[in-house]
Amino acid sequence: MLTLPKTAVALAISIFGFVGAYYSLTGLVGVEDEVAGSISGLSFGLFVHIDQWLKKGRFSLWHPAWPTDIVPLERYAIPWYLLILYGAMVLLCVTTIPLAATNKLSRWLLEQSLVWPIADIIFPTITLVTAYTIGYWAGTRVDKLGPIVVLAIIFLWLAVFTTIGYQIFSFRPSLDLEFAIWLLLITMIMMVGLWRGRKKRMATYLNYLLSRLSKGDQKELLNMVYESTSRRAAFVAIYGDQKTTQ
Repeated sequence: MLTLPKTAVALAISIFGFVGAYYSLTGLVGVEDEVAGSISGLSFGLFVHIDQWLKKGRFSLWHPAWPTDIVPLERYAIPWYLLILYGAMVLLCVTTIPLAATNKLSRWLLEQSLVWPIADIIFPTITLVTAYTIGYWAGTRVDKLGPIVVLAIIFLWLAVFTTIGYQIFSFRPSLDLEFAIWLLLITMIMMVGLWRGRKKRMATYLNYLLSRLSKGDQKELLNMVYESTSRRAAFVAIYGDQKTTQ
């Protein structure tokens, strides 16, 4: 809990970064509201990096949430409340950026009498791919309350996204059957990602451990694992699995 003040600071920086970038682009540069909102949405994606930078004292572009020290599997997990913030902010960033481009392209196609609902194709695709990725990541880093974390991510994202979308992108979701199906689809896709991530948790943890070793040590460790696995497989082939026979 001692890291919560730094998380609050990182969240404030991201929010003020979005507001500052938006009003700077619209007021000083003269950029259209939709384009300014999409560009400013990048600040939400930097929340994870800023939070980890404040806690670790160094900025990491790749795998920012990996622990600095070598930790056991139990400490490899990210606290559930922090994962909710991370997931919602990343999803908010990725879904905000393409809105202006898809909306403008759709309007241009309509002006050219070309009926191709590109916004109805590209934007949902980006959202679903991102939802799966976030769910997968959550599965590899959360040790409990996985489904609740997924639902909380979607709820928080939807609340902020609809607020920003209404103010900037004229996005007014209606609580009808189509919107309910869309939310259900996002939830299902993220749950599938969570399920797949849980199955790959040990593999991602091993990848994290290997990243802390030199190339030579990595090769030596993998050879040791290979030899141990080979001996185990040969033993089982001859004597059977003792755990199942006892």
